[in-house]
Amino acid sequence: MKWGAALTCLVAVCGCQKAPAQVGSAAATIEQPASVAPQPSAVADMPADAEPPDSWPQWRGPRRNGRAHGPVIPGSWFQAPKKPLWQTPIGSGYSSPVVADGRVYLMARQEPNEMVLCFDAADGKEIWRHAYPAPFEPHPVGRAHGRGPKSTPVISDGRVYCMGISGKFHCLDAARGAVLWKFEMEQDFGGPQLLFGMTSSPLLDGGHVLTQVGGSRGGTVMAFDPETGEVVWRSLQDTCSYSSFLAADLAGTHQIVGMTGQRVVGLDAQTGELLWQYPFQIQYDESIPTPVVWNDRIVFTSVDQPIRALEITRQADKFLARVAWQNRSLRSYITSPTAYGDTLFGLDDSGRLIAIDLASGRTAWESGNFGQTASILVVQGRLLVLDGDGELVMVAASPDAYRELGRVQITNAPPSWAYPALVGGRLYVRDRSHLACFELGEGGVPSAR
Repeated sequence: MKWGAALTCLVAVCGCQKAPAQVGSAAATIEQPASVAPQPSAVADMPADAEPPDSWPQWRGPRRNGRAHGPVIPGSWFQAPKKPLWQTPIGSGYSSPVVADGRVYLMARQEPNEMVLCFDAADGKEIWRHAYPAPFEPHPVGRAHGRGPKSTPVISDGRVYCMGISGKFHCLDAARGAVLWKFEMEQDFGGPQLLFGMTSSPLLDGGHVLTQVGGSRGGTVMAFDPETGEVVWRSLQDTCSYSSFLAADLAGTHQIVGMTGQRVVGLDAQTGELLWQYPFQIQYDESIPTPVVWNDRIVFTSVDQPIRALEITRQADKFLARVAWQNRSLRSYITSPTAYGDTLFGLDDSGRLIAIDLASGRTAWESGNFGQTASILVVQGRLLVLDGDGELVMVAASPDAYRELGRVQITNAPPSWAYPALVGGRLYVRDRSHLACFELGEGGVPSAR
């Protein structure tokens, strides 16, 4: 039996289908003056060579790719049971923690409310919370996974952008939690509630905050002014997916790339114009994993679908998406793969960890049994794999062979589906009901208070 959505393809050549960018007039509900002085913070839409070691400001880290700064973790660290530096109850959900300016932010649910929470990263003390009603009834297939939330916030310039399970999209002041502006996607754009709720995590890029929306008056992907909430552009009329979009330079053009419910697409980052597309649809439009960008290729998979690499090229004013390779060894329903060098590491639905050469698509090795889902981080040439049962495993990030370097149980309240954050030698982990912080090496983080 398939799982419901958790957090977060046919061989063909597709040319560019021009879709005019749509600019709408819907206005954000602003509850606090947008001129509130922003606090210093991490910049999520950072250049490729900038990865601040003191922040984890968005889904899957500074560059949205699972790559982390941190200490070399000795194998001896895994030889004794782990006790967290601190642990605090938060409620239910799968929203991943993000870290900036000595604070940890995430979303949670404490019935009947959904909420955004802010903690001191040093000691786990709550600084503020913003709670609001968010009624939601998931599809029966996903009912066992609760009512979310599942999307991960993004932090930039003293603001927190977060998408709730029922489509309530907030911009909050990171210092105090005050609402700066907000939308309700169903009410403001006619967006239908997805079967498993809104799970895609917002993205900051090029002075815009972007998210999937959908609806008769919206677009599948929409860009907003991060200060005012004004709609900048809207693109496509597809069903939304459960995957998160990325910003990437492909074929010499800066693009917003990702999966909708029906296809993989590349959009012009400034206008939302459709540059290229590739058909890719599964049951319930349930694409979940975040793609990986490597050179001019975008690599993606989903349930019962072999992982594929699309090579994006440009001929005059036309973009082409060509299948460079596909590999049936790796098919992933939930787990997002991670690249290190020229090797892709991912979790097949069989539970095996698999390494694939990104140039050729050939399987380098496969081993282990990590269950049906895991989070994969890369730090100092090592993979940190947190499985759904709360066991953390360190594996050499090598294309040569599977080499396990250590494993230890760090949580005992599964499922641990949320992606952990690694900042300043500390690992922030969410399980079924708590947020915990573990020391991995020297140097912690200063208090935010």
